[in-house]
Amino acid sequence: MLDPGHGDGRHKARVFRSALGIEAAEWRYLQRAILAGVSDAPISAIVATPYGFRCTVVLPILGLNGRRHDVLTAWLVDGEGPPRLITAYVDL
Repeated sequence: MLDPGHGDGRHKARVFRSALGIEAAEWRYLQRAILAGVSDAPISAIVATPYGFRCTVVLPILGLNGRRHDVLTAWLVDGEGPPRLITAYVDL
């Protein structure tokens, strides 16, 4: 998700870096921030997919640069374990 060299993900990595000061090496910081905030944030959308239910949760994340931005997260709930994070991006 934070790989600036990835063909599809490089733009997302650039936005995380510029908006929140979070780069690939700080992925654990982002992981902790998402996991800490997701339990208190409301689900903003639920969509049935062939793979299960996709739930969208928007979280305010405090970046390493001191700025706060909403981060949209999408989770897959398939009934075979805990929800899995499938994407996250800064909602500018």
